[in-house]
Amino acid sequence: MTVADVMSIGVVPGDASTNIPNPPLLEAKLYDRAGNVIQTSDQWNAQWALNIKEDGSEALTILPNAEGRIVVPFDPTISKMEVSDIYAYDDEEDHVILVVDLAPTIRGIVAI
Repeated sequence: MTVADVMSIGVVPGDASTNIPNPPLLEAKLYDRAGNVIQTSDQWNAQWALNIKEDGSEALTILPNAEGRIVVPFDPTISKMEVSDIYAYDDEEDHVILVVDLAPTIRGIVAI
């Protein structure tokens, strides 16, 4: 079972990197205050590490621990982010690994 902890939350100037090439390993859902999903994006799972073997081929290693970032475009209506482990999905269960209240951070930026 994948478990995640928030290390920090920040808003930085600049463009958010694209998530288009990311395979569907993690899914970030962003919600407004009314609970509506306003953005979704596929995210890389930092526990997945590609290694080059001696013969030059690639091998996948799933690390027991890793640090990663979830980067999304700024939207002043964001209130909450929910991150799910898509790879662990079966048809019966949603695998939410992290729920983050972003409202205080967003309010702090919008108020400036």
